[in-house]
Amino acid sequence: MTAWGDPTENAQKTHYVIQPKRRRLLPKQSNGHAAHSIPFRALDHGTELDTLVQKRYSLYNTIWDRHRSKIHSILNNSNTGLFKELDKFVETSPDQRRKLQIAFLQLSSNTANNARVMNEFNKYVGDKYKVVNISSKICGNIKSTMREVVKQIREDEFDSQEEDDDDDDDDDDDDDDEEQNEDSRVNYDLDFLFDWYLQNGKGRHIVIILQDATSVNNQVINQFIKVIYSYSIDLPIRLIVGLSCNNIGSWINGNFNNESRLVMNGYKFESDDKGVGPQILEELFLSQKVEPKLDSSMELMPSPLLTSIIHTRFQSANNSIDSLISEIKLCYMIHFYNLSLSVLLEEEPTDRHVGSLRKLASFKRYVEEKLFKIKTPEDRMEISSLLSSNEAIQKLFQQAKRQFKQYRLAVLNLVHLLFRLQAINGGVKSKFELYKLAISNKLINSVILNDLVKSITTMNVDSIEEVLNTDDLVVCRGDVSDDKAEVLIGEFTGVKEEIAKSNSIKSLLVRVQDCVKEYLHNKLINQSIEEQLFFEIFTINGDSAKTKYEMPIFEEKYDNLMINLIRPPLRGTLEASLEDCKEYLRTDLEELASVPASNQDVFVNPIINQLFRVYKEAPVSINIYDFYVAFKQSLRKSDLSNLAGSEEVSEDEWDKLTYSWFIQSCFELMMIGLLKEKPKGDYLEKALWKGV
Repeated sequence: MTAWGDPTENAQKTHYVIQPKRRRLLPKQSNGHAAHSIPFRALDHGTELDTLVQKRYSLYNTIWDRHRSKIHSILNNSNTGLFKELDKFVETSPDQRRKLQIAFLQLSSNTANNARVMNEFNKYVGDKYKVVNISSKICGNIKSTMREVVKQIREDEFDSQEEDDDDDDDDDDDDDDEEQNEDSRVNYDLDFLFDWYLQNGKGRHIVIILQDATSVNNQVINQFIKVIYSYSIDLPIRLIVGLSCNNIGSWINGNFNNESRLVMNGYKFESDDKGVGPQILEELFLSQKVEPKLDSSMELMPSPLLTSIIHTRFQSANNSIDSLISEIKLCYMIHFYNLSLSVLLEEEPTDRHVGSLRKLASFKRYVEEKLFKIKTPEDRMEISSLLSSNEAIQKLFQQAKRQFKQYRLAVLNLVHLLFRLQAINGGVKSKFELYKLAISNKLINSVILNDLVKSITTMNVDSIEEVLNTDDLVVCRGDVSDDKAEVLIGEFTGVKEEIAKSNSIKSLLVRVQDCVKEYLHNKLINQSIEEQLFFEIFTINGDSAKTKYEMPIFEEKYDNLMINLIRPPLRGTLEASLEDCKEYLRTDLEELASVPASNQDVFVNPIINQLFRVYKEAPVSINIYDFYVAFKQSLRKSDLSNLAGSEEVSEDEWDKLTYSWFIQSCFELMMIGLLKEKPKGDYLEKALWKGV
């Protein structure tokens, strides 16, 4: 056995742990600008002015604060009806001395949504009742469950004692133990409920909420119900049981014994959070309400890719509202953090912005289309001015900004009209799904639209009156208008008057159908959002995940920077970094700058990358010696020695180098989880990528 600090001990180590010293961080000053006190960085290679950085951050806060208030308003009102029913249950359910009043609340399968519903109910009732919240983490056994009930019941007593006591918080547990010893009662004795009710709770109900009962052992639940029932004979106790199941009756039959069923009187309630997500999306992106303090130019539209990602992920991720909110917020943050041109939502373009505007893909496509349409010298002069004159770009941007607002207004009117048509015909697509098809230019010639237009001639009087309701269509919004929508509203108004006068509506239905067909010939709604000039500034897309982005075939495999930040693709990232390290280490130019001129045609990857290539070709069970020989032969001795700046190494030194690299790289692959040792000492086994 070696003594601590013995040099021979270090010889047995395979890795070392470095603990850097803490140093005080000094504010950085780059390019002569003062250090930012905001989380956004200066773009354009650090040349962006501090005032513009502050403006981007201010725009982000302004827009997100407005969206956050809308989200909170929707969430606060989403379960108001349910909370009123639960409040009525607590107040008016009969005090049957032989029955325990239990409310079975059916929740969704998403635990985050369920916890939010329970927290909102606690805020809703306030101090009206004495509420005790119990989670499944505490319900390991009946004793810990009862202890938690007593603890929350006695909170008022503890709070009053802490106000009069100036002792340190570290002595609180000792004080509690002394109290219990003085009272000669254990801390899970439910007789404390009587003490609280006599001192503070007369006239108040005790509401015990078991938040996620499906995760609690059924034996503990049955014991807890028996105990609570014995106290409910003399105290106004109500029990609310939260369940994440499809059928409450089946759950009761499978978890409650006969004794528990005989002593309880159950009521069923249901929380419906399925419509909250679509309601949030529609309120944020598809609302036609005009807000007086918010310029319409600041309303960004989600791109087709982002729309697909958000909608698909929300549908397949247990309808998580918290995850949906995080995704939307992160998209706005990425947009204003990475795009210096985002200030143009509110500011006029200056000379420093013109160069960046010319680099946008939409502007390049616009110029290419102009080049193909050259017919006169004036056309050539126009293109030349766009490439050389700053004033021409600034004027073009103002036109594009106005046209994009017109495009947004036309798309939203189309979505609301078609949603009303499909709702009458029993359609199931949400407004957000129709919006995705509209901005991708996949709606106009689709089967869905064709069927909806055909269905107009088969409607009855009540249905056609719903179609003619134009309350959700907006003609003017700010300084732009939708002329096609104005004509459609005028035609619909005339049809309404004709229906009131005539008994036969067949001819009127054909007229309505013709009006809708004419409205669909709008040039704006026959374009995708990516065909709009400078659309990159007015849309949020979550940014691309890679520089060379390839669109997958299936929508469920869509990804971007936003979704990769929320749900990192660990396996794909690990494989990509081991395959090609340039994307994660340094660029090719930096590599060439660091290599001597005589060796600039040589690039050597890290050793673990080389071993990973050999690993991919190896079988599931790998002989260590064969693995080492293949690894050694894959290395180029001349390249490594030249880069090291040393002379030709001998075979003996080369063997030592390659063996040490091999041992180190094998250990790193084991730590990553790609390799593991087999019981036989001379074999390794693939832990991942067995079929690669």
